[in-house]
Amino acid sequence: MCHISEKEFDGTGLSNHDYNLNDNCLIRKHNDGKVPYYKYVLECKLVVGNIVISLDSEFIENESMLTESQKQDCEIKFFKRMIKRIKKNYPKYNFIITSDALYATTPIITLVKKTNGTLSST
Repeated sequence: MCHISEKEFDGTGLSNHDYNLNDNCLIRKHNDGKVPYYKYVLECKLVVGNIVISLDSEFIENESMLTESQKQDCEIKFFKRMIKRIKKNYPKYNFIITSDALYATTPIITLVKKTNGTLSST
């Protein structure tokens, strides 16, 4: 039996600091030279009517302090890992993914189709 359910994916900022809280914060360099540090989490929520249930959460963070030439981890990279994990944990479910336009790209749409899902971006 296959069930179809709606899942919401979105990255959410948890906090920002003027210091690196635990050496794996995301960073943004401003033109004035300031470097704020951020904590983000990617959330997957199951939406059933008016009920919202958390299915999966993962902090978006750097594994170690980065040099200028290294790329930070990002929401899309975490989504690619998370969608595979969710399909593994809930193999009988087909799902409709509702997300913002950040996810409306060919690689993401292809990945969602491979996991028997449908993407709806706002």
